[in-house]
Amino acid sequence: MAFIRPKEIQDYVIPWLREVQAQSEKAATPRREVDDARPPKKMKRAHDLVKPDGTIPMDIPVALEDKIHLYNAMLQLGLPKFVQLPLIDKIMIWISLAKKRQKKRRVLLLNREKNHQHQH
Repeated sequence: MAFIRPKEIQDYVIPWLREVQAQSEKAATPRREVDDARPPKKMKRAHDLVKPDGTIPMDIPVALEDKIHLYNAMLQLGLPKFVQLPLIDKIMIWISLAKKRQKKRRVLLLNREKNHQHQH
Protein backbone atom coordinates (compact mmCIF):
# COMPACT_ATOMS: atom_id res chain seq x y z
CA MET A 1 0.00 0.00 0.00
CA ALA A 2 1.34 3.42 -0.97
CA PHE A 3 1.40 6.55 1.18
CA ILE A 4 -1.68 8.77 0.89
CA ARG A 5 -1.18 12.44 1.71
CA PRO A 6 -3.95 13.94 3.85
CA LYS A 7 -4.01 17.04 1.60
CA GLU A 8 -5.75 15.27 -1.28
CA ILE A 9 -8.25 13.61 1.02
CA GLN A 10 -9.11 16.89 2.77
CA ASP A 11 -9.05 19.15 -0.29
CA TYR A 12 -10.67 16.92 -2.91
CA VAL A 13 -12.12 13.60 -1.74
CA ILE A 14 -14.02 14.76 1.38
CA PRO A 15 -15.66 17.79 -0.31
CA TRP A 16 -16.66 15.53 -3.23
CA LEU A 17 -18.11 12.91 -0.86
CA ARG A 18 -20.08 15.66 0.90
CA GLU A 19 -21.54 16.79 -2.43
CA VAL A 20 -22.45 13.20 -3.32
CA GLN A 21 -24.06 12.73 0.09
CA ALA A 22 -26.04 15.97 -0.20
CA GLN A 23 -27.29 15.05 -3.67
CA SER A 24 -28.06 11.51 -2.52
CA GLU A 25 -30.09 12.82 0.43
CA LYS A 26 -31.89 15.21 -1.90
CA ALA A 27 -32.67 12.33 -4.26
CA ALA A 28 -34.00 10.22 -1.38
CA THR A 29 -36.48 12.92 -0.33
CA PRO A 30 -39.97 11.60 -1.12
CA ARG A 31 -41.94 13.56 -3.69
CA ARG A 32 -45.51 13.33 -4.75
CA GLU A 33 -45.66 11.30 -7.91
CA VAL A 34 -48.47 10.43 -10.27
CA ASP A 35 -49.06 6.70 -9.89
CA ASP A 36 -47.95 5.25 -13.20
CA ALA A 37 -45.60 2.61 -14.54
CA ARG A 38 -42.58 4.90 -14.70
CA PRO A 39 -40.00 4.74 -11.91
CA PRO A 40 -40.24 7.59 -9.42
CA LYS A 41 -38.03 10.60 -10.09
CA LYS A 42 -36.18 10.06 -6.82
CA MET A 43 -34.92 6.73 -8.20
CA LYS A 44 -33.80 8.43 -11.38
CA ARG A 45 -31.97 11.15 -9.44
CA ALA A 46 -30.24 8.59 -7.22
CA HIS A 47 -29.15 6.69 -10.34
CA ASP A 48 -27.70 9.91 -11.79
CA LEU A 49 -25.14 9.98 -8.99
CA VAL A 50 -23.50 6.77 -10.15
CA LYS A 51 -23.80 6.81 -13.91
CA PRO A 52 -20.50 6.98 -15.82
CA ASP A 53 -21.02 10.58 -16.95
CA GLY A 54 -21.67 11.42 -13.27
CA THR A 55 -23.30 14.65 -12.30
CA ILE A 56 -20.76 15.41 -9.57
CA PRO A 57 -17.20 15.74 -10.89
CA MET A 58 -14.34 15.90 -8.41
CA ASP A 59 -12.15 18.98 -8.49
CA ILE A 60 -8.71 18.35 -9.97
CA PRO A 61 -5.52 19.97 -8.68
CA VAL A 62 -3.34 22.05 -11.00
CA ALA A 63 0.13 20.69 -10.14
CA LEU A 64 1.12 17.35 -11.65
CA GLU A 65 2.48 16.05 -8.33
CA ASP A 66 -0.88 16.80 -6.66
CA LYS A 67 -2.72 15.09 -9.52
CA ILE A 68 -0.60 11.97 -9.01
CA HIS A 69 -1.19 11.97 -5.26
CA LEU A 70 -4.94 12.40 -5.80
CA TYR A 71 -4.95 9.51 -8.28
CA ASN A 72 -3.10 7.35 -5.76
CA ALA A 73 -5.66 8.27 -3.08
CA MET A 74 -8.53 7.42 -5.46
CA LEU A 75 -6.99 4.01 -6.13
CA GLN A 76 -6.32 3.29 -2.47
CA LEU A 77 -9.86 4.30 -1.50
CA GLY A 78 -11.38 2.22 -4.28
CA LEU A 79 -13.25 5.09 -5.94
CA PRO A 80 -15.10 4.03 -9.09
CA LYS A 81 -13.35 4.31 -12.45
CA PHE A 82 -15.78 6.95 -13.72
CA VAL A 83 -14.67 9.21 -10.86
CA GLN A 84 -11.00 8.63 -11.76
CA LEU A 85 -11.34 9.13 -15.53
CA PRO A 86 -11.37 12.98 -15.64
CA LEU A 87 -8.19 13.00 -13.54
CA ILE A 88 -6.58 10.32 -15.72
CA ASP A 89 -7.43 12.43 -18.78
CA LYS A 90 -5.80 15.51 -17.24
CA ILE A 91 -2.66 13.54 -16.38
CA MET A 92 -2.47 12.09 -19.90
CA ILE A 93 -2.91 15.54 -21.45
CA TRP A 94 -0.11 16.88 -19.23
CA ILE A 95 2.17 14.03 -20.30
CA SER A 96 1.31 14.56 -23.96
CA LEU A 97 2.04 18.29 -23.74
CA ALA A 98 5.30 17.62 -21.87
CA LYS A 99 6.40 15.24 -24.64
CA LYS A 100 5.59 17.87 -27.29
CA ARG A 101 7.56 20.53 -25.37
CA GLN A 102 10.48 18.14 -25.01
CA LYS A 103 10.43 17.39 -28.74
CA LYS A 104 10.38 21.13 -29.56
CA ARG A 105 13.36 21.70 -27.25
CA ARG A 106 15.30 18.92 -28.96
CA VAL A 107 14.59 20.40 -32.39
CA LEU A 108 15.65 23.86 -31.20
CA LEU A 109 18.86 22.50 -29.73
CA LEU A 110 19.66 20.56 -32.90
CA ASN A 111 19.02 23.67 -35.01
CA ARG A 112 21.27 25.77 -32.77
CA GLU A 113 23.96 23.14 -32.97
CA LYS A 114 23.72 23.04 -36.78
CA ASN A 115 23.83 26.85 -37.00
CA HIS A 116 26.79 26.95 -34.66
CA GLN A 117 28.66 24.35 -36.76
CA HIS A 118 27.95 26.25 -39.99
CA GLN A 119 29.32 29.47 -38.48
CA HIS A 120 32.64 27.84 -37.51
